[in-house]
Amino acid sequence: MERRVHTAGGGANGDPLRTVDYALVTLTGFAALMALTDGVGTPCVLPDGRPAVQMLSAVKTVTATLPPIEQQLVQYGSTDLELLPTLKQMAQELGAYTRTTQRATDVHGADVARRSFLQLYGWELACTGPDTYALRSFWEWQSNGSLLKYLVRCLDQSNFPLGRTCFVAALQEALQLLHVLSRAGIVLGDLKLENMLVDEHGHVKLSDVDGAGLLDASLLYATQAVAQQAAVQAAAACLDPCAAAAAVWSAADRLFAEEAPYMVTDAYMPLEMSAYGVMCAASHQHLLGASLGQLLGAVQPLLLAAPGREVCWALVTELRVLATGMQTPAHTDRPDLPCVWAQLEGIRARWAV
Repeated sequence: MERRVHTAGGGANGDPLRTVDYALVTLTGFAALMALTDGVGTPCVLPDGRPAVQMLSAVKTVTATLPPIEQQLVQYGSTDLELLPTLKQMAQELGAYTRTTQRATDVHGADVARRSFLQLYGWELACTGPDTYALRSFWEWQSNGSLLKYLVRCLDQSNFPLGRTCFVAALQEALQLLHVLSRAGIVLGDLKLENMLVDEHGHVKLSDVDGAGLLDASLLYATQAVAQQAAVQAAAACLDPCAAAAAVWSAADRLFAEEAPYMVTDAYMPLEMSAYGVMCAASHQHLLGASLGQLLGAVQPLLLAAPGREVCWALVTELRVLATGMQTPAHTDRPDLPCVWAQLEGIRARWAV
């Protein structure tokens, strides 16, 4: 049942080893209650009488060996484990997940946050060897894998109309996630197709939020108030209130997060991050456009060479134009989310079945 699906780190430089396994796990306590609330897993009773839930899960494991100075601190009882720099580094993703999902919940409510982010059910810290620790976290499993692989399978569909429909629908779901992030003042430095996961119904969720930055809360709430006032004034003047509010948010998307994201994929890095070490919500357009553009650029020659796939190649050509337009060097010149949505909707309409 268990299989390894991803491995990273663990090199000679001492970075923690990070793995992801697909495995059947047994949850107890609050983790089991969360799983039951979400309607996943199978209830069971452990030999000691405790209630539990068995479920198929994505098990993320971070393994690291303490350096000599931390080993001595533990040996002599001079500090708590959670205060050790190595273990704090191992738990960075869990901390970022907690802060990010809490902000999303505060702004959008629990239901939207749960639909937008991968669900974490629990974690455990275990000593696996002399001065070696493993931090395991248990996440919901998304059967269609990463959005990157899902989009490739859509293009490879023998039923091209169905494949292109699923492809565009998945990109629209990705844009909706960017909208959720924008309105909550969340900036994900490592946003990319690989870090979005797709369930069995084709719904997309955000994963790997390690390195997230947050817009200052007071600035976020001030933007909400200004956007609401702009909508009221537009309605009173018989103008479009939604467009008026969107214009306020578009301007706010250009404001840099107070906390700069500390994780980003170099190949997708926007200019504001490489030059100044900062990001904003508009950085998401660049990140998504860059990762989408790389995928489309890789598959387009293959489609052109494949018999009967010329129509699919034409669709990819249109999508590459969209992806390129999302990657303007200056973050102030990038199309806002309503503009990108309108372009994608135009592509969907032209290629409608």
